[in-house]
Order: sequence, then structure tokens, then C-alpha cells
Amino acid sequence: MRAAIVRKHGRLITKNDDRFDLIDRIGYFPFKELRIQDQAYFISDLDLFDFFQATTETLKNYDVDYYPNWNFEAKELFLKVFLDGYQCGLMAFGYTN
Repeated sequence: MRAAIVRKHGRLITKNDDRFDLIDRIGYFPFKELRIQDQAYFISDLDLFDFFQATTETLKNYDVDYYPNWNFEAKELFLKVFLDGYQCGLMAFGYTN
């Protein structure tokens, strides 16, 4: 089974090592707030945040390896899976809303 790899303009979207010294440099880890149906999700990976914000028009800037027919519906399904995992992580830390 292969995992999808997302690229924007040919550049791999992945963890950027130089972002991990932000706590030392600026004192905090910058999170962006993604709001979906009155629920807030905080994402520190800015490339992933932008990917989740992609519209049908801006999604053409992305390629997803191993999924040649990638489309907006597939991106929304990926977002749902991510958010379900996010919620499971919150529950694992004992957070309930």
C-alpha cells in the first residue's frame, strides 16, 4: 500500500525541518486556525493548512502522487479523515467538547 504524497508546484509538501526551531527563535509554535462548521482546528504545518483551504480552482496547483484522478471531492475526503484523526487525538488527551 502506498501513501499519497502531495506536491504544490512540484515541491513536496512535507515537514520543514527549519520550522522546528521556531520555539527557540520566537518563543512559540505558530498555529493557524482552520474553522469548519463552528469547530476550530489548529494546524502548525502551513503548507497543509493551505492545502486544506484549496478550492476547486486552486486545487490545480497541487498534484497527489499515486492518485492521477485527484479532485476536490478527494481533497475533502482527505480533510475529513484528517479531522477525524484530529478528534481522536483530542480524545486521547482527554478533551471533550
